[in-house]
Amino acid sequence: MTDLSLIKFFFAGELGSMSTQEAKTKVIEKGGIIREEISNDLWYLVTNNPTSKIPELKKARDLGVLFINEDEFLQMLK
Repeated sequence: MTDLSLIKFFFAGELGSMSTQEAKTKVIEKGGIIREEISNDLWYLVTNNPTSKIPELKKARDLGVLFINEDEFLQMLK
């Protein structure tokens, strides 16, 4: 079982293979933390649309948050 202890995630937009709520639940079950706001302690922003112009993505870019797509996120859950 993958251990995501204390790794902080933010989800931006919809996922294709599961609902955002399901993804958040999986993170919590594996010890990770869900952030509802962008902050400088955020590890990963999960999005299938990294070029979106929504303010959260711009703020995350400015803070140097690592963007991962759904496939990368699913690999982390294995």
